[in-house]
Amino acid sequence: MQIIDHQISPKFIRELLVDNSKIIALFHANWSNFSIKVKEDFFKRRRRLIQKYKKNYNRYRQK
Repeated sequence: MQIIDHQISPKFIRELLVDNSKIIALFHANWSNFSIKVKEDFFKRRRRLIQKYKKNYNRYRQK
């Protein structure tokens, strides 16, 4: 264990809090970007399935 022999300054605490808020902001931005991509992929697949279903349904109705 390391022993700290000096006091923690208010400046150090402020910088630490700012760094933590930056890390949280970056994590949130990355998570938001990821969730948007997942949602877009889901809707693309859904649109393709609906189009495929409609195409097959129309073929079946024409027979």
